[in-house]
Amino acid sequence: MLFSPNRKCADNFLVDGNVGCTVDLAQGRRGARVAYAANGSTRIGIGFCVQRYQQITTFKPERFWSLKTYVIKDGNEIQLEWDRKKLFDFDVTVMFQKMVTGDGILKVTDISVKEECKARPPGLNTINLLKVASSALGIGPQIAMHLAERLYTQGFISYPRTESTAYPSSFDFRSALAALVHNPLWTNDVRALLDAGFVKPKQGHDAGDHPPITPMRLATEETLDTDAWRLYQYICQHFIGIASPDCRYMRTSIEFASGGEAFHCVGYRVTSKGFTSIMPWLAVSENNIPAFKKGDTVSIHKDIYEGSTSPPDYLSESELISHGEEWHRYRCINSFACKQHL
Repeated sequence: MLFSPNRKCADNFLVDGNVGCTVDLAQGRRGARVAYAANGSTRIGIGFCVQRYQQITTFKPERFWSLKTYVIKDGNEIQLEWDRKKLFDFDVTVMFQKMVTGDGILKVTDISVKEECKARPPGLNTINLLKVASSALGIGPQIAMHLAERLYTQGFISYPRTESTAYPSSFDFRSALAALVHNPLWTNDVRALLDAGFVKPKQGHDAGDHPPITPMRLATEETLDTDAWRLYQYICQHFIGIASPDCRYMRTSIEFASGGEAFHCVGYRVTSKGFTSIMPWLAVSENNIPAFKKGDTVSIHKDIYEGSTSPPDYLSESELISHGEEWHRYRCINSFACKQHL
């Protein structure tokens, strides 16, 4: 459908002939008015890509050096991180290496153990759905949007075009969860939430348009095409995840010192999987470390590591979507269609 975009925003979207999208604002045809909004969105995307390309092509690598250290405890090799991380002067790095070598041992100077929490995500909006589809499912934004709209028209999910991540206070989570209980992929997770009590999602952003994308009724892999099922499966897992408890884990940090230099290592032990049980790709990576006591001394194994700084990678499709969303927040793109085009 043709429409007249916001003139103030459209003026920011002018594209010159360098990218082959020259727009004449003086043209009064309705089609031209739509074109300059769309072409402007294209320009924004091209601008992000060009900026990253310039960062890559103008990047000049620098050599750096670091102290690569580890200790052996209870038969386990534990990698330590030097508090200085890396230096760009080889001679100075050698000086610190000699200081540590002169000491010869590491002493435990501090041990910190505390419980931390990895918060569950908020409700699912369109931008985040497209980002996940691109980065995790290998489905491009245009196809993902087409699949989501088809799932909506078939009654499997709610309206897929929304900027909101917050649910209204009146939303019936129990009924929405109960509709999913008979799928064997997540039946145990859903039953646990219905029996023990689900957690209302954390407060997100209410854009005043539509609720977050939500599964409305149960589908099976046999009733949907492969990609449609994968997208639907993610939407269901995300919804179950936001109604699950946070993930909790113990973080152990051990500080060492040798020759006046400081080193440390960090271990993680999950105590409650929470939402990561249904969204395992967001799980905390466990890294158990042996028990130490303050004042313990251990032999140090060390070497000098030489590396080189590297340029950033080219923008992925998911990153480009993220940049477009940030631009939208600060530059006020009024039309959702504009953001989808970007």
